[in-house]
Amino acid sequence: MAKLGAIARLKRLQKGQIKKHRYENKFLAFLHGIQRNRSSVYSYSDSQPKSGALDQQVKIQQIPRTLSAF
Repeated sequence: MAKLGAIARLKRLQKGQIKKHRYENKFLAFLHGIQRNRSSVYSYSDSQPKSGALDQQVKIQQIPRTLSAF
């Protein structure tokens, strides 16, 4: 499934519909996302999206469930 998504992303990149992400390495992109979410929590401007902070909270809630499954 992820492979199909990557192929579709490459096709959209070739058409120029989406910009190439700064970090092709997924781990660096993940770290960058955490930093961006953390900064948006403390800023009170409406220009930054706050949905990223909500996603981060959801991930934190899901971690103990996955650990207890093992």
